[in-house]
Amino acid sequence: MLSFICCRGRNKWRSSKDRVLFEFPPVAEGFRSLETLSLSYCNLIDGGLPEDIGSLSSLKKLYLMGNNFEHLPRSIAQLGALRILDFKDCQRLSQLPELPPELNELYVDCHMALKSIHDLVTKRKKLQRVKFLPLYGKDDAHNDSIYNLFAHALFQNISASYSLSENVLTIWHPHKKIPSWFLYQGTDRRVSVNLPENWYIPDKFLGFAGCYNGSLIDTTAQLIPKCDDGMSWMTQKLGLSNHSESDSEHYIHFFFVPFAILWDTSKANGKTPNDYGIIRLSFSGVIKKYGLRLLYKDEFHDTMTDEASCCRCRIL
Repeated sequence: MLSFICCRGRNKWRSSKDRVLFEFPPVAEGFRSLETLSLSYCNLIDGGLPEDIGSLSSLKKLYLMGNNFEHLPRSIAQLGALRILDFKDCQRLSQLPELPPELNELYVDCHMALKSIHDLVTKRKKLQRVKFLPLYGKDDAHNDSIYNLFAHALFQNISASYSLSENVLTIWHPHKKIPSWFLYQGTDRRVSVNLPENWYIPDKFLGFAGCYNGSLIDTTAQLIPKCDDGMSWMTQKLGLSNHSESDSEHYIHFFFVPFAILWDTSKANGKTPNDYGIIRLSFSGVIKKYGLRLLYKDEFHDTMTDEASCCRCRIL
């Protein structure tokens, strides 16, 4: 591990003019076995990281919190062993770099998470966790609106790519709270939600957005008919996965059940989706809280929260 502790701490709020600029030297052969590199609050600017940083082939953890660069070396994408990347409080960073292929955890500010949500979903590779902290000095309602906006933007992109139909994406939530964006919430391992009348609208209904707090082993989704007249239940075991052994209780896991995966025309016997009145999710594992929402195309044209206000917020 290589950590520049002298650059951090009490001086992080001083202006860059009052602090010494730090520049990491070109990668030498001796660095190639390095597994952890911490350069947080080192006043790094563009050029402060070597262009060949991608040659640190053993690097697993890279902490760059609180620096002043706007752009990062493209070779970061070549860090094949990297699992954790920390960009929190890098307020001048204009965009995220291409993520390394094995990256599992990403720490960013809320404005960067929202700005980059499309790439986080469609180009996430093995990324499973995104962590951003609440806004200190703000009330719970304000912070909840940020998590709601993140969930809204996340599923807007998920529904287009179906990339979470067999996986989960996780965020860290200090209060273990299910965002209020999920209209149906509860605390059981079996979730049964009565669907509204004419819930299925052709070409508009996308599927079911879900989340949970806890440790997941298996999940089964079922559409249950309104009437018990011999109609078949639509049952689908979901291939969701998360590494439950190491999950903190503060993580909220998001997943998506596309309608196309759940609906089986061969079992419908001429019935329509609106002849089904219940969606049931059965979890095996330790599920403490859950959230569920029906997802439609039209809702993405609505403005939930002023994103600009979130982008001006400072994550500590």
